[in-house]
Amino acid sequence: MISLLNDWGAGWASWFLAAVIQNTIFLLLVFAALHLLRGASARVKAMVATVGVVKLVLPPLVPSHWLMGATTQGPTAAVTNLLFPFAEDGAV
Repeated sequence: MISLLNDWGAGWASWFLAAVIQNTIFLLLVFAALHLLRGASARVKAMVATVGVVKLVLPPLVPSHWLMGATTQGPTAAVTNLLFPFAEDGAV
């Protein structure tokens, strides 16, 4: 059970790291755009800010294996069996 939780934690940590890095870069771009749009109308600035908030809710869209180092190893058999209990062997 502990090894299963450790596997899940490792998978979650890699996803969370990708999300944090991508959202940080995106927020820097949004804040830079808002800084450049200082004299624009409030409607334009609100639209840019709304796009930024919506992106924060979405999961990371860009594959980020280049950020963390690619791995060719898939999930362990215990995790695969738990996530896909009715899949045939080798089908996942």
